[in-house]
Amino acid sequence: MDMAIVILGASQYDGRASKVLAARLDEALAIAGEYPGKNVHFYTLGANMPGDRFTEAQVAKTYLLNRNVDETRVHAIPKGNDTVGSLEAVLKEHALLIDAPSYLITDPLHTVRAKLIARQLGWTPKVKGARTCPY
Repeated sequence: MDMAIVILGASQYDGRASKVLAARLDEALAIAGEYPGKNVHFYTLGANMPGDRFTEAQVAKTYLLNRNVDETRVHAIPKGNDTVGSLEAVLKEHALLIDAPSYLITDPLHTVRAKLIARQLGWTPKVKGARTCPY
């Protein structure tokens, strides 16, 4: 793997990405497009709430697959209902992220907090806020 892009989960509506989640995923795709020829892997995060049929991670994975991302490069981590829980889960399952060049995608107003949480977990990704994120 040349690079990893980790996308924090956001609301999904019965299998459909919210505008916030879509903005994060579109940002991830834009970043990947800046690295043609690189072996980029995407890690989609987020569990579900009681009663939900889908997880945020599953919906995000489907969104990427529907935009022609190779399935072998998309890893859904359907755990965690907050930033800490989601990042702990992905770093536990994919410890190689600690040393890989990587991006963490979230909302613009959440970048500082996400960066601090990642650093507390021993990870120093580039943290990027989705430019088209609605508020």
